[in-house]
Amino acid sequence: MTQKKISAYAIPGLKNRYQYLTGEEFVKLLKLVAERYGIDYDDILEYNRVAPLPYIRMLMIHYIRRNYSMTTVVNLGKMMNGRDHTTIIHATQQLQNKLDTDEPINKKLKSEYATVREDYLHTSKYLNSCL
Repeated sequence: MTQKKISAYAIPGLKNRYQYLTGEEFVKLLKLVAERYGIDYDDILEYNRVAPLPYIRMLMIHYIRRNYSMTTVVNLGKMMNGRDHTTIIHATQQLQNKLDTDEPINKKLKSEYATVREDYLHTSKYLNSCL
């Protein structure tokens, strides 16, 4: 993947894309994504394949893998309710294949990532101002 493609999905407020995802950041991101899609954040972590939950999990995994590259697939699997590392790899590959072959999905995903990015940055600024 080229640097230009990677930066399209990166969070601009992060100093460095090469960092670990902390548990606190994971929970904040999980709640933001759940709020965005109008579901309970516990539903994202459950072993449930009712639409749109698998797609939302795929988005979240892909987003984390692109923005927190120092977080290993094993650790990300543990954060996603003990999923196996191969599940994390498969989810990333599935979504990346869709992005590479389907331009409308690519545009939609960039739009969704932009919304999560804005919410994430807004929440971070708010939390930092409270400290």
